[in-house]
Amino acid sequence: MMQKISDTCVNLVEKKSTGWILLIGMGLYFYACNVMMPFCGDEYVYAFVWNGSDSWNMFLPLKEYAVRVDSFAAIGISQFSHYFTWGGRTVAHILVQFFVWQGKAEFNICNTVVLLLSVLVVYWLAQGKIQWKNLKAAYVLWIFFAMWSSNRIFVQTSFWLTGACNYLWTTTIILFFLLPYSAAYFGHTPFKHKKIAEVCCFLGGIVAGWTNENTAAVTLLGLAIGLFYFYRNHRLQGWMIWGFIGFLIGFIFMIGAPGNFARQSYLAHNTILETVQEKIRTAAILLAFEAPLWLMLCPLAYREKRRCLWRLYRRETGIMLLFMAMGLLDILVMVFSPVFPGRTGYASIEFLLIASLVMMRLPSEVKTMTGTLQRICVIVAGGFMLVSMVSTICIYYQINEQTVERMSYIERCKSEGNLDVTVEPYRLNKRIAYMGIGHVGTGDIEVNDKDWDNVAFARYYGLEKIRLSDAQ
Repeated sequence: MMQKISDTCVNLVEKKSTGWILLIGMGLYFYACNVMMPFCGDEYVYAFVWNGSDSWNMFLPLKEYAVRVDSFAAIGISQFSHYFTWGGRTVAHILVQFFVWQGKAEFNICNTVVLLLSVLVVYWLAQGKIQWKNLKAAYVLWIFFAMWSSNRIFVQTSFWLTGACNYLWTTTIILFFLLPYSAAYFGHTPFKHKKIAEVCCFLGGIVAGWTNENTAAVTLLGLAIGLFYFYRNHRLQGWMIWGFIGFLIGFIFMIGAPGNFARQSYLAHNTILETVQEKIRTAAILLAFEAPLWLMLCPLAYREKRRCLWRLYRRETGIMLLFMAMGLLDILVMVFSPVFPGRTGYASIEFLLIASLVMMRLPSEVKTMTGTLQRICVIVAGGFMLVSMVSTICIYYQINEQTVERMSYIERCKSEGNLDVTVEPYRLNKRIAYMGIGHVGTGDIEVNDKDWDNVAFARYYGLEKIRLSDAQ
């Protein structure tokens, strides 16, 4: 009986259409979660033209005369001020302000598309080319599982609007920028027209380099190693150099933003010991959640296996080692940052995923996982996915219902002339939320109506004050 079920599953996975069916199914699930995730926290601040010179920002309340973003010109003015008073992630925050201006419905669709594109670009980078026809279901399942299970705060990097624009979108931009380099490495010709390629790679490099500090820094190092490899093998082309130059320029613009230094005065100042302990703890947690990816890559930990791989599959081994190093450095480089939030390790998962997919392409004799161990891993992974995905969608359903209820109450208060509003906090099933394991959650306002996020929420909806009820 078990053999028949196993054979049926294998036949289903091997069908050419199964990969796309899985991808569409993932898209529908992601879209449902996006729809039920409300605006929260930062979105209400970025809905207004940034005016850092006038003593308000992410931690200080908005002024009464703050102006809503209502045009591309307003976004330009806002980001100019943001660059000099808060931070240099201009590409990410242009996206944030654009979607807050346009509305959540537009973001839900676009964010779902980018989530699916992130799956595809990881797949394409491992293949060394864009493949539309033969999308292997086993690879799609592995990518989805690793992205879902290895990201301990998936909600902050993929569903939350501000977080998605800062991590999911920026990482996807960088990975798309790397596609022609991967294609060239595997012996393909990514461009037909050299001059157009050089211009596109230069401009694309500026955008990709201006996205996210730690990921861009690690990618810059990876590009430098790649250029050295192409030079040593007499395969260096002009578009590669121009892409690198553009990426370097974008990176310099980002890290050189005066706002990066101005923002430091608002961050928590811990002792050196507390800072070190916090960073070690965060790095250890991120690496622990990436265990499935490191397990897939464990053949490279054995000297004999590594020598065998290097001798027989030198090209594949080289790119695996490069993306493994980039995955590890993406976390370790945050040691030099004043703060180390867990969501900054998002790109590390993507880099390790690319390396693991290259490993999956190799013959079974160079791998260390036996058939029995593989079946056990599949059963455990399947159980985890089922429980966490069902729990996640249930919690988002609760969040959505209570958000609709809250907004109806606010509109009712406004119609009655009551602009000083008290609302109930979200009340979620803690047991179900716990089983979601980092995939659920939403920021909320505070009990204190003078808190910065309360003030921004009130300004956004035309209230004078809003607070949470302090009743437990």
